[in-house]
Parts: sequence; C-alpha cells; structure tokens
Amino acid sequence: MAGPIKPDMDLGREVRRLTLKQIRKILLEEGMGKFKESVILKLASTVLPRINEHSGEDGKAIIIQVAKEIVDKNQTN
Repeated sequence: MAGPIKPDMDLGREVRRLTLKQIRKILLEEGMGKFKESVILKLASTVLPRINEHSGEDGKAIIIQVAKEIVDKNQTN
C-alpha cells in the first residue's frame, strides 16, 4: 500500500529549492540583522564542516606506534 512517491519527491525537491533560494537571499543582504544572525546560527551546525577532537586518556595526545619497517618503506625523502 504505497503512497504517491514521485509527487512527494517532486514536492520535496521544489520546497528545498525554494528554501535554498530564500536562505541565499537572506545571506546576501547587507548588514547583520537579528533574523540573518539566527539563520546563520541555525545553519552553522549542518553547513559548516565539523571538527572532531580525539584525545587519549586524561586529554593527552594519542600516540600511535608504527613498526620501523613500515616507516622505512613509506618514507618520502
């Protein structure tokens, strides 16, 4: 009992396109109004790349030991 998948996909595509156009228009406006600021803050967590911090025990650096043979084989000097 499947619903109308193709029309839903078309509608979703159209809504995303309209939303992106409106967001672009807001971001291109001069100045930093409250609305523009809130749009940027909302988008920041999904649009900007995420930086993941990885650390070892007690926040210390993670040390990776590699066999000397592998280091010698893969040296670029």
